Amino acid sequence: MDEAQLQALYRQGAVAGLPAGRVKGTVLPAPGKRRNAAMSAGARLVWQGKVVDPSGTIAVNRFFGVPAVKGRLYQGQSWLDGGPSLILDYTGTSRVYANNRDEMRLIAPGLYLGLMHDRSTNPPTLSTYFVIETTP
Repeated sequence: MDEAQLQALYRQGAVAGLPAGRVKGTVLPAPGKRRNAAMSAGARLVWQGKVVDPSGTIAVNRFFGVPAVKGRLYQGQSWLDGGPSLILDYTGTSRVYANNRDEMRLIAPGLYLGLMHDRSTNPPTLSTYFVIETTP
């Protein structure tokens, strides 16, 4: 899928909380390009997904298998289309990722499509796509 197709799919998604525990993540670094699969496999060595706390209000990204970058989870407004989304905000929880914000929507049972925005630009820019799987 290319970026336009991913964005169309995202717009059709629904806001839903992530279940507590580990969820598998896959980066989509080059949507629509031949190299996407290889780059995604390489990125998987670095980022494996998130760990959601039992309250559903905190998630921690797993890098190299270690929980490392924490963010606050809440329902908020999408920067892509203004609709409701599940937001993972790193402001105040991570110095390294403070300029980033994730937003996610459920696109199929157990499957979320995520967008990472870089807020160091004005307006914030969409920097990458990712998928979260909550089913084995």
